[in-house]
Amino acid sequence: MSLDQDFQKVAESVRNWKTRPSDNENLALYSLYKQATIGDVNIGNKPSCKLEPFYDFVIERQ
Repeated sequence: MSLDQDFQKVAESVRNWKTRPSDNENLALYSLYKQATIGDVNIGNKPSCKLEPFYDFVIERQ
């Protein structure tokens, strides 16, 4: 199995977890997923309050 196939398999299994992760765990998982699938996010200024926690996680992983 290729690395991409392994990644897709794990990503799909995370979507089907029986228990929901905490908000902080969910933000961490999502930011790592975005980093792996898209790469660095080019966000100049900090976004509105609603997206601020996600922004902080993304910036930490760049």
